Amino acid sequence: MTRLLMTLLGCMVLVTVTGVTVRAQVSEQDSLALVALYNATDGPNWQINTNWLTTPVSQWAGVTVAGDRVTSLDLDNNRLTGSIPSELGNLTNLTLLDLSINIQLTGSIPSELGNLANLTFLDLDRNQLTGPIPPELGNLANLESLDLDNNGLTGTIPPELSNLANLRVLDLNANELTGSIPPELGNMANLRLLELTDNRLTGTIPPELGNIASLTDLNLDLNRLTGSIPPELGNLTNLDGLELDGNQLTGTIPPELGSLPILACLRLEDNQLTGSIPPELGNLTLLLDLRLDGNQLTGSIPVELGNLSRLNRLDLDHNQLTGSIPVELGSLPLLAILNMNVNQLTGSIPVELGNLFNLTTLRLSTNLLSGMLPLSLINLARLDRFWFENTTLCEPPDAAFQAWLQGVNEVRSTGVTCNPTATEEPGALPTDFVLEANYPNPFNPATRIRYAVPHASSVHLAVYDVQGRLVEVLVEAEQPPGWHEVTFEARGLPSGVYFYRLEADAFRVVRQMLLLR
Repeated sequence: MTRLLMTLLGCMVLVTVTGVTVRAQVSEQDSLALVALYNATDGPNWQINTNWLTTPVSQWAGVTVAGDRVTSLDLDNNRLTGSIPSELGNLTNLTLLDLSINIQLTGSIPSELGNLANLTFLDLDRNQLTGPIPPELGNLANLESLDLDNNGLTGTIPPELSNLANLRVLDLNANELTGSIPPELGNMANLRLLELTDNRLTGTIPPELGNIASLTDLNLDLNRLTGSIPPELGNLTNLDGLELDGNQLTGTIPPELGSLPILACLRLEDNQLTGSIPPELGNLTLLLDLRLDGNQLTGSIPVELGNLSRLNRLDLDHNQLTGSIPVELGSLPLLAILNMNVNQLTGSIPVELGNLFNLTTLRLSTNLLSGMLPLSLINLARLDRFWFENTTLCEPPDAAFQAWLQGVNEVRSTGVTCNPTATEEPGALPTDFVLEANYPNPFNPATRIRYAVPHASSVHLAVYDVQGRLVEVLVEAEQPPGWHEVTFEARGLPSGVYFYRLEADAFRVVRQMLLLR
């Protein structure tokens, strides 16, 4: 059995453990606390235990001493086992306590840690700690970061944590916490990150959270929260990430969320949200990730989503959306993932989707979509997944398109090739003005541009460079109703992006093409 004897000799402390005497050079209470930690957590088998119990405490690995007091204890990722001893509550000059990522550290969090009045950082994450969060942690007036994620903590979130006026980070992710979110957390004026993901929290989202003006990340996903999304969250103008997915939220998406000017991630998927998608979400011009899938949303897809020029991922699948796919979605140059499957979308696929050169995933299956897939999709050189089964879409009878489709890694198709006369009967007049994507694109040196006019019109079709300078007028004439095609020869022009503009009556549209030498 380990034998511990502490004898105070002036400013020096002799520590005797299993017959070894150590000059501690710190206060008796601190030496006792450190030796208790060593004994309680299998110190001989720590990954790093340099000089422990064999030299002055000031030389022990992970220990920082000022004067005769321990100020920092940093033993993260060090293979500690056993439990946290209550004696650590005697290290009253401690400013940092980090026992994170030890994986097998068990037992409860000692309430005595609430005595560490000088503590600014308390990191106990990624262990196997159990039991409740001690309300005494609410006494740590100087605490700036409290990180307890990835443990097995149970019980409710103590409202006393709202007393931590200096707290900037509160991370309780991946535990087994229950009960509701205390509305008192809305009083934490300096909080920047609130992470409560992957617990068993119930009840509604407190509207008081909308008072935390400094908040940059609010993650409440993967819980059992109910009720509606408080419109007060639209007051969090510093918010960069809002994740409420994987709950049981109901009601509509508050249009106030469109007032979050720097929001980069909005995840509301896998809830029970209803109503239409607010067009105000189109104001989130810094948004990178928008996921609304797995709800009961209705109505059409707002054309305003075409304003999200930085968007990388858009998930609208598994809802009840109707109407056509907005052509404006073809204006999202960075979009890599576009999921719209399992809705009730109608109409044809906009040729503008062929402008999404960075697209890797396009899922359109299980909708009421019809007509021929546009040839412009051949421009999607990076596409890896393309689903359009359970629709009435058909594949163009075009050799180049078929070769491109065979190069896509995962295709779920209708297996139907279009009958050319079925989609465009000879002599049939178009009902609207149309400017299709040029084909091929990218091109060298020539490309075809196809357009339609529903009635006799004065048509102007011209090509411009990126500075807006006129390159060539392709058409300047009165033209009869019907489909028309013209070839643009780019001989002598340098590689780069060019634009072609169609003007006919009040119709105006501009498309982009790429010349590659």
